[in-house]
Amino acid sequence: MVAYNQATPGSTALNFLGESLFTVGGMWQFYSGLKELERRKNWTLIFDYIQGAANTVSGISGAASSFSETPVGAGKTSQVAWAIGEGTNMIRQTQEYFMVGENWIDEEQSIRIAQFMASTFKLAGIVTIYSGGSSKYAFMELVGTLIGASSGIANLRHNGHFTTLNLTAVRKYREMLVSMQNIATASRTMSHREAVENLV
Repeated sequence: MVAYNQATPGSTALNFLGESLFTVGGMWQFYSGLKELERRKNWTLIFDYIQGAANTVSGISGAASSFSETPVGAGKTSQVAWAIGEGTNMIRQTQEYFMVGENWIDEEQSIRIAQFMASTFKLAGIVTIYSGGSSKYAFMELVGTLIGASSGIANLRHNGHFTTLNLTAVRKYREMLVSMQNIATASRTMSHREAVENLV
């Protein structure tokens, strides 16, 4: 969007932050896919590997395109790499839906369908904008991103990452932080009081 519109400090910062996080996610997926491919020797894991590599390239070039001084080619490179990543994800989700899942519709399969839809929306938006369409079609990328994020959270919950045990651990961690903050506040108060008494 920065490449096709007048950049502002806010859009530049937001784009750079988002693309940087996208780069980190792509690198993590690339590394995880590579290690799993070496460990399990399953050819279908190549999709994770390709998508991670594409997202990494997209994130790096996208972060560079955040600045108006950067050639427009960086933004276009980011879009092409992103399109490759989303196309790869569509193939991966289709393969998993028909080859891995035992049921046509259940919670796990619904997540795959949502992931496929998310990539479809994003890919459609990318292709439309890249082929000369208005940057307003970025709403398709936004819709796809929201669907993907929602299905990702559902996938984490399905895999047991939002259990009561985990929530309890989060609460205890917050309580520990509050206790540490209270101790630090009390220490500062005492130090201030001692300083005042010494002056007196």
